[in-house]
Amino acid sequence: MSGCSTGERSLQHLPLCCLRVTLKTIYYNCTDIDTRVLETARSGIYPIEVVQTLDISLLKKYFLKGKDQYDGYAKVKNFLKEKISFQSSEFA
Repeated sequence: MSGCSTGERSLQHLPLCCLRVTLKTIYYNCTDIDTRVLETARSGIYPIEVVQTLDISLLKKYFLKGKDQYDGYAKVKNFLKEKISFQSSEFA
């Protein structure tokens, strides 16, 4: 997926893909030219509003709710993050 920005769309789309196929068969390679937004994508930490559009069962399965300093945020669980690669890409 090119132009992935901070990865929000990728991390919303991947759990939906898992409804159709097993997680073992999925691997996302996402690229962007902005290395700063890629760092946000790699962290897997997003404002809760970003993921609230997902079904509650997907939220519970694939995300952790933030506490204390991360209140109001959701973090992608590691087993899902391992299925996504965020890389810099220069287009000529």
